[in-house]
Amino acid sequence: MKRLFDLYKPHVIRPIIYRLIAKLIIGLLLALIWARNFNAQNLPISDAFFILGMCFLAMAWPSYLKLDGVKVRAPFLSGIKAGLKKRKHVMKHMADYAEDKTDPDDALSENEISLAALSSNILTGSFFLLLTGLSWLWTKFI
Repeated sequence: MKRLFDLYKPHVIRPIIYRLIAKLIIGLLLALIWARNFNAQNLPISDAFFILGMCFLAMAWPSYLKLDGVKVRAPFLSGIKAGLKKRKHVMKHMADYAEDKTDPDDALSENEISLAALSSNILTGSFFLLLTGLSWLWTKFI
């Protein structure tokens, strides 16, 4: 665990926040869509928050394994990648890339990308589990 905290650098905070905000918005939209359209049994929205929180925490597990050195690969992708032909690299002028926006993940190593995914998934899952607890308390005591 000490090695995990050693990977946190100041330049990794921005990708964590970007991913966190995107996942929070997607999760909240999914919870609202579930409550509005797919909730036939009139279950409380805390059930949707709980499911989303557990899904985000489950998505953090492969990132943690990747940081630990385990390679997670889908077995069916090896056959697809073997059938693809590599194209020769075509040289282009630098002017072709002058107005392209840079990707914030380009400057990060693989470990830092996995760390950003792990942190954002854990924080998002914790947020939704906190919402589950707050909505449960709200319904029980008010």
